[in-house]
Amino acid sequence: MQLNGIQALTARRLEQLTASDLRNLATFAKSRLLGLPQNLISAEDVVQKTLLHIIRGAQRAIPRRRPTKGEVGNKAAFLQYMRSAIAAVIARAQRKLALLPIHEPLFMADGAAVNKPILLLATNVYPENSASLQDLKREIFVRLRRHASPRLLPTINEWERTFFWTNQMPRQGSRSHRRQVRMLAMLVLKEINERLI
Repeated sequence: MQLNGIQALTARRLEQLTASDLRNLATFAKSRLLGLPQNLISAEDVVQKTLLHIIRGAQRAIPRRRPTKGEVGNKAAFLQYMRSAIAAVIARAQRKLALLPIHEPLFMADGAAVNKPILLLATNVYPENSASLQDLKREIFVRLRRHASPRLLPTINEWERTFFWTNQMPRQGSRSHRRQVRMLAMLVLKEINERLI
């Protein structure tokens, strides 16, 4: 396969990476991973995943993300590009985590984790089983959709899907759209509060 100029430069920069460079990139990744559980992804995994994306991109005729000529012009610029790509891989992992349900382990009185099934007697253990919380959720999202422009609806739909199972809005989509939905949510909650008073 014939490589174009940027692909050839990318391949050359990848070959120039030393063990020390990889350690420094892993240290950078570790500093960015502080908010993620350690068992989800390690700093070394992030670096390897990033390298794999870049290698695949250098081999494709039309990669999803291609460095510019300036980003592969010299080794220092390429390392900066690598740090940017590592940050993108971590952000993707954080978005995936935001969509996962939050399940807390059960503990015995002595603090040991419970490994065998426990019969739970409470009927409303899960928030979606609470009629009042379901009503509140329905009211919030009906009002959000009433006030929102069509471009915000995908963000609202994704948030509604995960509403009971995460403590934050999903990070998919535009940051600006998420901010606008948060602002609308504050107005909606104020409306609901005023109606209840």
